Parts: sequence; structure tokens; C-alpha cells
Amino acid sequence: MRKIILKLIIFLTAIIFIDNIAGIAFNYLYKNAKGGYTERNYSIIHRTSEEILLFGSSRTTHHYIPSIISDSTGLSCRNCGIDGMGIILEYGQLQVISERYMPQITVIDINAPFSIEMNDNTKYLGYLKPESNNKKIAEILEDINLTERYKCMSNLYVYNSQILKLLADCYSPTILSVDNGYIPIYGITDNFPPRFDNKSFKEDPIKIKYIEKTINEFKDKTKLIFVISPIIAATQTPSIYKRLYSLCQKHHITLFDYSTSFLSINKKYWKDSVHLNDEGAKVFTKLFANDLKNILDK
Repeated sequence: MRKIILKLIIFLTAIIFIDNIAGIAFNYLYKNAKGGYTERNYSIIHRTSEEILLFGSSRTTHHYIPSIISDSTGLSCRNCGIDGMGIILEYGQLQVISERYMPQITVIDINAPFSIEMNDNTKYLGYLKPESNNKKIAEILEDINLTERYKCMSNLYVYNSQILKLLADCYSPTILSVDNGYIPIYGITDNFPPRFDNKSFKEDPIKIKYIEKTINEFKDKTKLIFVISPIIAATQTPSIYKRLYSLCQKHHITLFDYSTSFLSINKKYWKDSVHLNDEGAKVFTKLFANDLKNILDK
């Protein structure tokens, strides 16, 4: 029995040792990535200093050109979009950023599938897990999934799905930005998609909660603006964004809705059924920058 206990102690000690060594290595790679989404997320959280920060999914990444916004407003600007992400990640990023500074203006592009619609919310935690030692991030992890906070005590768990990405972003990085976070895409879509059937749409109370938490915690610290950027052929019905409209009205938050703008019905501005191409992004950003300047001038 004593031998079994001794072997168990040695085994557990070895696991803890390996986990700690892995943590040192992975944390180094995370903090020193030279490109890709590892470097992008770390820079957003720990290195931003711009006066305007733009958050959202790939629709932010490909729709907003910081230099155009800066030329219009006279304020420095950074595109902080991350593909496939939404309000849960953005709330967490803002929590950590706010410990360093707050931008003068915070723009959050709301994409319904990632910030309103019900789906698996644990998929939005990947970029927050490396920050799990931060108390506020730990609270988000636990809120979304009760076990996540404790799983993240293991460094191997935190990085288990990102090891190859970490290595690639350190030693063979992809540069994701040509204009302070903006990533252009080129080409023109062949056709318009069918109109969205909102009968299958289910609103996620957790995401709505994080929209309201974002408003309540940051509306007095930054000029908070929500945006619905152009949607091709108005494929998403306005009712999807009803709660967003209601929250913005309740809290007196600016909401710009371009979902049915002239861009929505012109194929030449679209790369695919979700994203504007580079030409479309230029037209849209000029439109948004002008509207932003108008409210700043008031």
C-alpha cells in the first residue's frame, strides 16, 4: 500500500512539474508571438493605446479602416476585430484594457450569430483563457461554464487547443493587418443569399446579459457606440436586433444601423455573403466616419 501511495505521489508531482514547465513555455510564446491571432489578441488586451477602439467579429476586421476614421475624427484608431468572436470576448477584453486605460471612444460591431443568437458560449472563451489569472476574466469563465475557472488552473488545459497556433504565430507568423488591425479582402460575390429565416432564431439571454453588462460598466468611462454594419441584401430581419435597440434606447447609447444601407443591395461591394470587400469597406468606413464625426462635433 505504501508503494502505491508513493508512486501516486511521484506521478502527481511529475504532472504538476510538467504542467508548470509547459505554462512557462506557453506563456512565453503567448506574450512574444510575432503575428497571427495570438499576437493580435495579446496586443489588443495589453498594448492598445489608441483613442478609438473597434471591436467585433470578422465583420469588424474586414469592414473598418482605421486610417479613414482617424483622418475624419483626428483621433488615433485601432481595429480589434477577431474572427468568430462576439460580446463575451469583447467584454472580457475591455475588462483587462480598463486596468491600463480607457479609449475615448469604444465601438462594438454587433453580429447577431456571435453576440445575440443562442449557441455554445464556451467557444468564445479561448482567447480569454490565457488571462484566467485575472480575477475579472476568471469570473467570466466561471459564469459561462462553472468548471472553466478550475480547469484553467492547468496550463496544459489553457493552451491545449492552441499549441500549434502558438508555435506558428511565433516562428512562422501570418501578418494580419495592413492598417492598424484592418484586414482587406478582395473579390466580388457571385450571388445574393436567400433571406434569413428568423423562425429558427433563438435569442441568448447570456449574450444579452453581457451586452447590458458592457453598457453598465463602461458607458461612463468611454463614449460607447454600437454598430450594425451592412448586411448583404438585408438577409437578417430587423427583429433580431430588437433587444439591442431596446437596451441602447434605455441607456441612451448611440446605435448606428447600416444593415439596410445602399451597400446591402450592391454586389460589387461584397466579397461573400457576410463580408464587404476592400472597396465596400472603404465606402462603408467613410460613411461611418462621417456619422461618428457628426456626433463628436455636437
